[in-house]
Amino acid sequence: MIRSGLIIVAVAAVLLTGAAGAANLVPHRALYVLSLDKADRGSQVASVSGEMGVDWSRSCAGWTFEHRSLMDVAFAERRPIRLVTNAATWESADGREFRFTVRNLTDGRIAETIEGTAHMAKSGAAGQIQFTAPKRKRMSLPVGTLFPIAHAVAVIDAADRSATMLTRHVFDGMGFDGAFEVSAVLGAPRMSVVQHFPGAQARAHRRHFPVQLAYFKAADPAGLPVHEVGMHLFDDGIADQLLMRFDDFIVRARLDRLELEAPPDCGG
Repeated sequence: MIRSGLIIVAVAAVLLTGAAGAANLVPHRALYVLSLDKADRGSQVASVSGEMGVDWSRSCAGWTFEHRSLMDVAFAERRPIRLVTNAATWESADGREFRFTVRNLTDGRIAETIEGTAHMAKSGAAGQIQFTAPKRKRMSLPVGTLFPIAHAVAVIDAADRSATMLTRHVFDGMGFDGAFEVSAVLGAPRMSVVQHFPGAQARAHRRHFPVQLAYFKAADPAGLPVHEVGMHLFDDGIADQLLMRFDDFIVRARLDRLELEAPPDCGG
């Protein structure tokens, strides 16, 4: 659940003032309702329910992101489980500094804690990760690696240029494995239909792009993707109709509440 949820929100809200070609995207708070979209044949998953909340806020120095999700998974022949994720990240406006903290709980018990920082001497250069949890470890970042905000800008700009695919190395802090190679398949723009939920007026008759993200291990980019998520990505950076693939089932996240926030006045 962790990486799928954070892939979504990492792509869902970006604003880099003055960035060449970058869309005018907005900081926001959003609540998504989770449900089972499909279970593979032979899967024991009977139902999924829950919610996912995200909060993107921007300062002149960078972006802060908070993620909270609760997912109850029921099975045909064993007891249900509750998965809870709490995460917070910060990325500098120049895309060179990144901090991350993730707590993953199963049935109320902490199953995983991931913390650390990452740094690049300059944008596009090689970098380094310093994990402090679950244990201390240093890892290198390949040349050209992007953090989530910079990757979001690249994806949306590519879609706006009518590109059909974008592949980059990305480090999002959601795992202990370092950077992944992320392939984004981008569809032609479409117009949204009228929806009915708090804040829905911001979605009416806006362009969105069908986007499919696949995460591959950097050491095995020709293998099967480790994580996959699809979405409708609007031209202001907010995502809806998310489909997150797990091992043998797919979870849908439907936008249910939206609150836009004004960006700061950073001058210039």
